[in-house]
Amino acid sequence: MLVVTLDGLGLSLLLPNVQSVTADYNDELQRGKAFGVLYLTGALGGALGAVYATNLGGVSVWGVDGWRVVFVSIAVVSLCVGVVVYRVGHDPRYEVRRCETQQGAWVWERVCQDD
Repeated sequence: MLVVTLDGLGLSLLLPNVQSVTADYNDELQRGKAFGVLYLTGALGGALGAVYATNLGGVSVWGVDGWRVVFVSIAVVSLCVGVVVYRVGHDPRYEVRRCETQQGAWVWERVCQDD
């Protein structure tokens, strides 16, 4: 029950974050097209995911129930996408640079202060 609760919490945070990033990355003239593509890919992903889950849900794959295979495979894909976004994505509102402190240590800061 805890896992289902955490899953619901994570999904409830997903849409506002995606909308915020989409709005930040696109200027006013391109924003409508960007949101259109966002919702198109969401609808296609939902449709393809439903077909994938219903086709595998009732069969056994290598001795494992199909619904478990679907659950784990979608979790793995989601984790991979999250890692790629974390590694490649950046917030366009802030410039993050590597700065050297007075003690000689390297730190990541949003804004480097030139002394």
